Amino acid sequence: PSMCFFKPVNTKSVVKLYNLIFDAPAGKEGFLSYLNGMPVGVTGYFLAITVKDGKFYSQSKLETIAAPQAGKDYTPISFQLKEVTEAQLLAEIKGLDSK
Repeated sequence: PSMCFFKPVNTKSVVKLYNLIFDAPAGKEGFLSYLNGMPVGVTGYFLAITVKDGKFYSQSKLETIAAPQAGKDYTPISFQLKEVTEAQLLAEIKGLDSK
């Protein structure tokens, strides 16, 4: 199971990205976003979470949504998830409240 969330800076809402990209090329797997929830120029925090072999992995990072390159209709954002404890993951999730 994998999840990805986006929280715009200075707002109290979180967008859960839940539509997987089907048949993505190798290295481009991920989630589709929503234009109205993440318009070009908005800055916010991403929180990516996955569980593998009973271990938690996550990464939280601040990003500004860039305009797509010419001829593209998307802007890729990459994550380098690291193993975390359950307590660390809960702290990352709770930390979104103050951002």
